[in-house]
Amino acid sequence: MNAVSLRDAEFVLPRLREADPDEDSLTLAAEAALVLLARTGSRPHALVLATTEPPYDAGGNVQPLAELLDLAGDLVAVELSSTIRDGLTAIRVGAGLVSGGDVLVCASGRAGAVALLLGGDGGVARLVPLGSRVEELRDRWRLAGASRGEQGDTSFVWNAGIDAAAGLVEGPAAVVSLDAKSAGRAERRRGGPGDPLTRQLGAAHAPARLVLGLDEPLAVVVSAAGLAEACRVEPGEGAAEVAARARAEAARERPDVAVPAIDWHGITPYVSAQRSWRERGQDFRLEAARCGSCGRLVFPQPARCPHCGSDDLSPEQLSRTGTVVTVTRDHAYPVSATTGMAVVDLDGGARFYGQLVPSTDVAIGGRVTLVPRRLHLGGGAVQYFWKVTDADRG
Repeated sequence: MNAVSLRDAEFVLPRLREADPDEDSLTLAAEAALVLLARTGSRPHALVLATTEPPYDAGGNVQPLAELLDLAGDLVAVELSSTIRDGLTAIRVGAGLVSGGDVLVCASGRAGAVALLLGGDGGVARLVPLGSRVEELRDRWRLAGASRGEQGDTSFVWNAGIDAAAGLVEGPAAVVSLDAKSAGRAERRRGGPGDPLTRQLGAAHAPARLVLGLDEPLAVVVSAAGLAEACRVEPGEGAAEVAARARAEAARERPDVAVPAIDWHGITPYVSAQRSWRERGQDFRLEAARCGSCGRLVFPQPARCPHCGSDDLSPEQLSRTGTVVTVTRDHAYPVSATTGMAVVDLDGGARFYGQLVPSTDVAIGGRVTLVPRRLHLGGGAVQYFWKVTDADRG
């Protein structure tokens, strides 16, 4: 099998027990990947995204993720959005791309995300893609154009599919499927460690099981809709630290706070494909401008330096951490709610003025982090930008 080195991994859950309306599968994937890339210093040549809850049914989801990670451009990009099996399928695909350099694999849903950095050698563990299985067995489905999904007989799916899929591996195995009860039965039969996750994480669930159990030899198998995939992890030096970090995130207390979605009262914020393309540097990559004359860092990028008038400007990416200068609440827009706003002195220069994450309270002088979030829907598209939250989310 095409074994691959796992250099490092990061696992994140939503800030709250129920996700903020401005979080989605892409913002969670970006949060995990940003931390991972900052820690490793890697700039991967390929990005593989697996998500069962993509924001776009057509038009692509890997593009905004690549922009948020400052990887867009000369990048091999692959997107998988079929079933929860895709989380492990992404590892198999990534293993086939490592000959060109590091590969970033992101698996996500609205309930959590995992980022894996794959390489040719070294790393904290060795991942070995095992067998795959395909058969006509639909546990859940929705016909094209239908508004409602269908579900097959659970006992039949168990007898004909999940238990057979678990047979892809020998010995103890972690088993994941759309039906948690049946997956649990299959896992007990295989002597697996038991699922520490209390809810389905979509495409992220199987890779999350892999990372959570990274400190012990483990096989993970996932089955959905007649598709199955299996992967074995062989831990090395540093694997226990990665697993402990992931388990701490899984055990983190998340407040049970309901954040209502904003009612825009028919107002549609202006968005155009041209504006989004033109301003993608500041919107996605936090790209500012450094003045060659006075040395100031300015965001957003101006045509001329507002401090000295020079047009000698060079692009520079902002830091995502800083200190709060002042906070306020905007009562004017949108009309259905007040919006927390903050001015932040960013480390390395420049000030950022933007919205607070809805569930966040910050104080003047407090340390904060900028995180990717959904800003609004406009022109039929998602507008991603950066919001201010507690420092520990960086």
